[in-house]
Amino acid sequence: MKNSLIMLLAILISILLISCSDDSLTNTKTSKPGYDFNGGFETSVNKFNDDDGWIPTILPETKEFTNFVWGADEKHSGNYSVAISIDANHPTDRLIAYNWTKLFKPFEINNEYEVKGWIKTLNLQSSAFIVVQCWNSSNEMVGFFTTQREHPIGGTTDWTEVKTKFTPPENTDNVRIRLGLGAPENSGCEVWFDDINIEAVK
Repeated sequence: MKNSLIMLLAILISILLISCSDDSLTNTKTSKPGYDFNGGFETSVNKFNDDDGWIPTILPETKEFTNFVWGADEKHSGNYSVAISIDANHPTDRLIAYNWTKLFKPFEINNEYEVKGWIKTLNLQSSAFIVVQCWNSSNEMVGFFTTQREHPIGGTTDWTEVKTKFTPPENTDNVRIRLGLGAPENSGCEVWFDDINIEAVK
């Protein structure tokens, strides 16, 4: 049952990505010098919609029921974190995985990495997640990794560290990091993310 829910989440995120595709999420193996992952969200919020930033999956048909915040009210460290809140009146006829999305680059094929991050939750009915997706040049997902398997986090919790390892397989064109939670099961809930970090496994 648990694996079925995780696979359903992978499908939902894939559908959402395709419906909200952005040209900035392609050609990711090249990287400008000094590329900053900004996993602590300390860089100006005005940067979140460019090629180096975190992109919120705001859908026109449900935007009045969701709120994506880059703010200072809650943080694990530093001055900022990002949050997603879902209104209690969110429609129940559509399954959506809301998330903040960012490209991870540069990366090496078949090299193992570990992503870590801190999550704080309020009234969650199903687990928040940090997901890694590997996509090929045909926009097909060839790899899926999630913190939910070993570090499910729901209910109301203080800042908790979660992690997962991932290896970009052959034919991976871009790697996307997603921080989020699902709806409508988390209607009336809120989640915060901070200090997201990726390192190569020694």
